[in-house]
Amino acid sequence: MNGWKYKVLFPVTTTHEPSKTEWAELIKVLLKFDVSASDLPAGYTYLGQFIIHDLSFQGIRPSNGSQPIVDRLFSRNKPVLDLDGVYGNGLSDPAIPFNQMTGAFVLGPAGAEPDSDLPRDDAHKARIGDRRNDDNLLVAQMQVLFMRFHNRIVEDLLQSEDDPNKLFQRAKAEVTKAYRYLVLHEFVKRLVPESVYEAIVLEGRGKLSDPNPADPTLALEFADAAARLHSLVRESYELNDRSGTIGFARITELTGGKTTRTPPGPLLEADDVVDWRHFFEFSNYPDLQKSWQPANALSFVVNTFMRDVRDPVTGGNVDMFKKNIHKAPDHGLCTGQQACEALRQMHPGLPEELGIQTIDGNDFVLGQLSAQNSVRTQTPLWIYLMREATAGKLGVLGGWIVADTLRTAALNADPAATQATNLYGKLMEVAKNRSEITIEDVIQYTYDYHGQRRQP
Repeated sequence: MNGWKYKVLFPVTTTHEPSKTEWAELIKVLLKFDVSASDLPAGYTYLGQFIIHDLSFQGIRPSNGSQPIVDRLFSRNKPVLDLDGVYGNGLSDPAIPFNQMTGAFVLGPAGAEPDSDLPRDDAHKARIGDRRNDDNLLVAQMQVLFMRFHNRIVEDLLQSEDDPNKLFQRAKAEVTKAYRYLVLHEFVKRLVPESVYEAIVLEGRGKLSDPNPADPTLALEFADAAARLHSLVRESYELNDRSGTIGFARITELTGGKTTRTPPGPLLEADDVVDWRHFFEFSNYPDLQKSWQPANALSFVVNTFMRDVRDPVTGGNVDMFKKNIHKAPDHGLCTGQQACEALRQMHPGLPEELGIQTIDGNDFVLGQLSAQNSVRTQTPLWIYLMREATAGKLGVLGGWIVADTLRTAALNADPAATQATNLYGKLMEVAKNRSEITIEDVIQYTYDYHGQRRQP
């Protein structure tokens, strides 16, 4: 298949494109606002980037003169939660180094610390299934986490299995099962209103799309608007107890695409390795708690570094603020107000039950536009969803799009993905036999923070 299809959740009956004057006034108003913090731990920023990369890698086919743009767009990645950026084509994939005796990943060192970076070639280029997961140090370390999670399960299974292919397949099955559960029951729960999580994920109401494992598609409103969470990115981070404060520009330099460190030798030093206790709460592990860092608030405001960042696909630089505000209208998507009205027609009564409130020119931000500016009542979708968001959570419309899209992507991969049953036994022991697991449980199981950092 030559790529995977996108779909439009809310058909557009009347298109709207702000004039140049309206765009200019809108940007002037939006740029008046400053970045603020949220109560969302910063690690979810990069778990989110990792998830979105798993589902969507957008490309566009040349125009034949008559096709609508949505029919020309395609995703290079299959829009299911399958970790193809981690596993590629499996043990036989020449692009990804595996230990052919055990079915484990071969990882790279960080200084003298083994198994702490992505596998890399002699020029520091990452040897992974999706090169975008070397876009910055933190998403790269998130991929390392899932690779080491796989290796940790292999380590357990070696006590009862010695066939490398079976080891690989069993570990992959357990990792992807846990990953899908985390996406639906932790990431979604953290990112959307509780009422939306309960209705869409737990109760299966308010469907915008039906699973189709034979020919999965991805909502364009998700890829081009609701999942564009760049405002969460902080200007600086503390990677561990030793690193001090590291600016985001430096975070992007600690990658194979932009490094100033020349081969040979490891790309990373030991002090560059992320200690995830600084990025997640570990509320179930009080003896492990550190001073975790919050993400920035979800909004239309992005930090200054995001206005000039490297595109890992093209190698050029891009202004994520301008890209985000233009992407949905450029691809012919509806406005935020049109999407709210479409929800009311598709699921009468449910939007109000979930607490939806349509934003218009009475809003504090949109109300600063001149009275004749059409954006007040016909707001481009990304701006609308970011204005609807509160601190670390999306609003009802954005949360609905995200919850429905991720639920569909999970069910397209595994009909039992919404259930907590049969997660890996050793992982559940680490989680103290709770009925659910969290990303903190995966981290604790993988790295064993009670003692020294675990070396597979």
